[in-house]
Parts: sequence; structure tokens; C-alpha cells
Amino acid sequence: MYLSIDTTTQFSGLALYGENFQKELLWKTKFDHSQKLLIYIDKFLKENKVSYKDLKGIVVISGPGSFTGIRIGVCVGNTLAWSLNIPILAIDTLLAQALLLKEKKVVAILKASKNEAYLAKFQNLKKIGSYKIVPKKQILNLTKGFLIVAQFPDLKIKKGLIIDKASKNHRALEAIKFIYQDLKTKRKFTKPVHPFYLKKPNITYPSI
Repeated sequence: MYLSIDTTTQFSGLALYGENFQKELLWKTKFDHSQKLLIYIDKFLKENKVSYKDLKGIVVISGPGSFTGIRIGVCVGNTLAWSLNIPILAIDTLLAQALLLKEKKVVAILKASKNEAYLAKFQNLKKIGSYKIVPKKQILNLTKGFLIVAQFPDLKIKKGLIIDKASKNHRALEAIKFIYQDLKTKRKFTKPVHPFYLKKPNITYPSI
């Protein structure tokens, strides 16, 4: 059995995936992952009669997104993988989001701030160009010819998918399905995964 973790945005998710088996847990968070994530994982495993010893690998969605959410998700994933001596792989948020549509040409958009978005274009699930941080007012001009999958509640689109509630966020499940065959070839923990940030975290240091 394989576990997938997505704590990159306010819509979080866990997924279990194996031969003829898949389950999800989706919820809206108040960015309290440091207090709740391990509780949710423990409950999710028990509800599905899966023990930690049954896990053979872990997938973590590594960002971009919430700085705290990314950090907690990656840290918990690495700790579990290391303690259980099982492999861990990472997939970025925008690719995981593009997987929700499975269309030939997809642009994935994630809210970065009130007036900015993370943006990436994919063709047949292969990234075109680089990941970008773009002003909100430029988004629609940059997405012509692509189907949009976005977690940006104020964005108005004609075709595509807007992730505006937790029940629409299946990134964790789609990520583990996408990377499953690669993960199956690995047998043990070799190295940790790392957070993927497109923006530097907004940290205020105390004055001395």
C-alpha cells in the first residue's frame, strides 16, 4: 500500500493506493497541519485497516503553495519514509493539478497571493517552458489554447476546472496513480525529498 500527502493549499488531501484499492481523505484546513496532519494520517490508515508497516512507499506533493503546509507535508513524509525505511518521491503541485484534467494541453494555476498566481503549461503532461509567477490580470492572456485547471477562487474561466472546495481537490490521489509504477521499483529509503518554492517565504524576523 502506498500513501500520498498533499498539504500545499487550504484544500488538503491524503490518498491510499494499491492493487485494486484506492481511498481518499479530503478536507479544508486552517493551515494547522503541524497539529492535525499526523492525526489525520493515523485516523485515515485505521479507517482503512492499513497499518504503518503495510506502507511500501510515500508520495508528497512538494509545492509550490503554502510555505507552512509544504514544509510540514514534506517533513512528515520524509520522517515516515525514513522511520519505515520505505521510498519517498515528490511531485510538484502544478503537475498534480494538471493530472486532474488529463487533457492534451493544460495550464495549471494556483493562487500565490491576492494578485499573483503560480502558472505552468503542460502538453501530454510534459511541462512546456518554466514555472512562472504572473500577475492575475495576465492569466487569461497566457492561457489561450489551453484548458485551465485552477485553484484561484476569483478567476473567471469559460472551460476547465476551478478547485473551489475540498471535494474537488484530488491531487493526492492523481499524484500517486501517476507515479505508482516508478515508486514500485524502489524498495527502501535512500534520500529525502525537498520543498519546491517559487517564492521566498514571507518571514518577519524580530528586531534585535
